Amino acid sequence: MKKHTVIKRECEENYKAIKEVKELIHGKERNQKMILDSMFSSKEGRKVLKKEDEAYQELHNELVSLYLKRDILEEQQIVLSSNYEYSVCKFVIPVICEVMNKYLGKRVGEKTTDKIRNEVYEKTGFRFYWSSQYSCRLSIYDNGNFRIELYVCWDNNNTNNFFEEELTEGKIRIHDNYIEDVESYVKQMREERSKLKQAMENLNSMIDRYNEKCVGNMHYYSRYYDR
Repeated sequence: MKKHTVIKRECEENYKAIKEVKELIHGKERNQKMILDSMFSSKEGRKVLKKEDEAYQELHNELVSLYLKRDILEEQQIVLSSNYEYSVCKFVIPVICEVMNKYLGKRVGEKTTDKIRNEVYEKTGFRFYWSSQYSCRLSIYDNGNFRIELYVCWDNNNTNNFFEEELTEGKIRIHDNYIEDVESYVKQMREERSKLKQAMENLNSMIDRYNEKCVGNMHYYSRYYDR
């Protein structure tokens, strides 16, 4: 697994690539519209129209390729962001457990809570928040836009001011889906999604044929739609 700092750089680079592709798409869509407007208003005969039509088709092919590239990059961004969350959790959670467990059996008030948070921040560069030592919600966040909400599974419901239960990594639930090869994963998922869509189309055809034969109050089936 890569360090969260490396994944963050990859997220930033991928986001930059998405932005560049979107700018290219915007420019080519504008050129395409200009060609269409010219074709509909042209009075210079078929020769000019044919030339414009060829330019339009060339732009269309380029746009199809750019749309595909944009979609792939956007899906890679989703996976990279998920990897970043996972890597941050694996980096920060052990520190949270280590720091909080120093106060086992001790009273945890507002000052102690701030002390725990500050120590975690000094060691990781990430802040975290929980409303009390037995809250089921725990948040990890940075000074930017990153924030993740986690669920803590305590063994009891004690809500007094004493920290009586050890906090372990196993009690903090995180998703366990780190993707090592992002590009291969996205390619595989797109291929599987294409097969799934085809299967849904085949199923819808069967549903249509069945429903057409139904009469009266016989049971009709609803079609499946891609959400």
